Parts: sequence; structure tokens; C-alpha cells
Amino acid sequence: MTTRATGLAYASSTSGASWRRVQLARSVGELEAVSCERSGVCVATGAGVILSSNDFGVSWHADPDPLRGALFSAVSCAEAPTCVTSGISASAFGAPHGVVAISTDAGSLWRADPLPPATPPLDALSCAKPGLCVTAGEGVMVSVDAGANWSPRYVPGGISSEIDAVGCESKGICIGVDAGPASSAAGSSYLVSSVSAQSFHWANGPRGLLWWRAVTCGFESSCVAVAEGQKGPIVVELGASGPRASAGLPRAPGLLVDAIWCSQASSACIVAGGSKSSGPLFMTSKLHGSTWTPWRRSEI
Repeated sequence: MTTRATGLAYASSTSGASWRRVQLARSVGELEAVSCERSGVCVATGAGVILSSNDFGVSWHADPDPLRGALFSAVSCAEAPTCVTSGISASAFGAPHGVVAISTDAGSLWRADPLPPATPPLDALSCAKPGLCVTAGEGVMVSVDAGANWSPRYVPGGISSEIDAVGCESKGICIGVDAGPASSAAGSSYLVSSVSAQSFHWANGPRGLLWWRAVTCGFESSCVAVAEGQKGPIVVELGASGPRASAGLPRAPGLLVDAIWCSQASSACIVAGGSKSSGPLFMTSKLHGSTWTPWRRSEI
């Protein structure tokens, strides 16, 4: 007998200082990604699941899945009312392939975007104003019209496994990270784009990383990634030419860090993770990730 995973959602109205669990329908499956923008529009996605909210995640409703059970592993709502989600097809015939869906009404209705034939599976997505979106996995796809049309990008040296997280900042520089083990003596490399994601190249990360976990590009001209280091989780500021600074995060038994988000407007960052013993944990920074609060548990 197997137990079906159910989706969990948490919301904060205090810039991450405190969190409360949000009630979801029991039919909601496991969630993979969430994105919110300033008007209060939020979208959460997962395996055959698309949820939307117009009150900053306090309440949610299910939206029709245009691709019949695809695994939507990433979502971005950088330019409301437009939201974009990407992932992997659920077809029982043939090899899995990448899929993209777009909503132009704040997540209420979705349509499948046509992609080039044999698009590889997609795991990560980020959109930035004006109109730039990058989705990646075993390959890289770029849109310059907010997800309406997509074209592949060549990656020199290829992608050894897959890009699990990607972030794009306001000037059009995008950075992608691979959550697999570091494979270079110089450190775990990361993918960097030129302006408007016209081309991509690999850059060396800092030494001592075991693997990357997530990346966000809330700050102009730089991105912030969270990684597992030899002494625990760390936060690394990444630029187009290489890593700029890093800071260790407070350790917790069995901790697994899953996500990071930063705001250019407030210079605040939030890291989310958890462990079997403590459940979901959250941590905040008000100084571009240079100093952090202790881990906080959610309020039930």
C-alpha cells in the first residue's frame, strides 16, 4: 500500500519573521514550486497541480491543467497578470519531454505553449522584466516575449546532468545551478548568461561545495545561491564573472535547504528548508544575505 503525498503551503505577512500553514484541499498533490508578485498574485505547481491565489497565498483555488498530469516543477509570475510554468510531460508513450504552460489572467486559465520537437525535460524557470524568461533542465530554452514563444540556446560543453534552479535579474543576466554533486576540483560550476540570455557559459564556483540547492536573482546585477558546503549550508553571491562573497548558515540536525528568495526593493532574503525531526524551517536576512536570523519553525 502506498500513501499519496499531499501538498503543504505556508504564508508569512511579516516579511518572513513568522509563518503559518495554509489550509489546502485534501485532493491537492505534492507541490514543487511557488511564485508571487507585488499585486498579491501567487501560483503554486506540482504533479498535475496548478493552484492560484490573489491574496498573497492566504487562500488558494485549483486551476485546470492544460497538459493532463504533467509535472510542473517550476513557475514564475514576474509580470502579472502573466505567469509561466514549465516541467515534464506525463505521456505514457515515448520519452518524457519538456512542457511549458502560460496564463495571462493571473493564473485562472492556462494554455500549453508550443515547443520545438524533442525539447528535453525542464526543471527550472525564471522570468524577469521586460519579457525575458529562461527555462532549463537537460537543455536551455529562452523566451523574450514573456513566455509566448521559445527557442533553444547552445551551452558550450553541454550539461552533464541537469539544471535544477535558474534565476534572472532585471538587466537580463541569468544564472543556473545544478543540484548534483560537485564534479570539479575548482568547485561546483554554475551556468551564466550574457545580457538577455543570448548566450551561456560555465563559471567556477567557490571551493568546498558539495552541491548547489537553489538560486534567486532579486538583486540588480547579481544573484544569490544557497548550497551545501563541507561544514553545512552556505549562501553565495554570484556574479557574471564569478562568486563574490559567501556566508555560512546556522546548522540544524538533518537540515535540507530547498529554496531561497531575495527582494531587490527591501534587500531581504528568505531561505526555506526542513528536516524530519523539526518539519519546515525558515530563516531571514535583511542585509543581502550577509547575516541571518536563527531558523524558525512555522506556527501550526
